[in-house]
Amino acid sequence: MGRVIVTCGDETRSVFIDNQNQGSTGTALSVPEGMHVFDLGQPPDYTPPFQQVAVGPTPMQIAFTPMDAMADVEAVSAPFASRARTLARARKRVARKRPSPKNKMSKPKRRTASTKRPRARKKRTQ
Repeated sequence: MGRVIVTCGDETRSVFIDNQNQGSTGTALSVPEGMHVFDLGQPPDYTPPFQQVAVGPTPMQIAFTPMDAMADVEAVSAPFASRARTLARARKRVARKRPSPKNKMSKPKRRTASTKRPRARKKRTQ
């Protein structure tokens, strides 16, 4: 388990890890080691919109920056659907990097010289 502290300026916000509420900013969170997507939920008045981070055994800090509400009205009013698609793509990238369970039948066995059938020889006619 890794320790992560998520910050967003002086604000206290909910922290979503892999789309699940795991606590609030400014507190130490226990997170399993591996790739995770960190997000601060709605409204999206912070930047970057999410962070994909590899959590390790050493404590780490993840920082989000609050946006000025008047200067970034378009970013705040972005539809939730596009944000959900972005998060879904990030989750898919994380899932692709995870090792899949080994399947014994996944690779066919290679035939070696001892397992190959001998070729039929052509008879010579004189």
